[in-house]
Amino acid sequence: MVAGVFDTSCPSPAGTDQQVVGAVFIKRDPRPRLDIWLGGHSGISNDWAGAVVEFLKVEYPGAEVFRYKPHYSSGKAVAGASGVWPKQGK
Repeated sequence: MVAGVFDTSCPSPAGTDQQVVGAVFIKRDPRPRLDIWLGGHSGISNDWAGAVVEFLKVEYPGAEVFRYKPHYSSGKAVAGASGVWPKQGK
């Protein structure tokens, strides 16, 4: 479901194995969070990660969207997440 929305709105770079690999809802007081995970053996394109973050800002205008944070394996970013949660006081 989540990947389908991204495939249409901000598709991964053609000819790569980069994709949305998951979405995790973390229920934490006082601010729950939704993390969108991106992954690919060839690494994650900074342009695509930025497009995903911008898409989240448009899709969730009342939320605080955090930059893409890469997770490394063997020296290259093979996965990462961008978090979305309600702005403080809402």
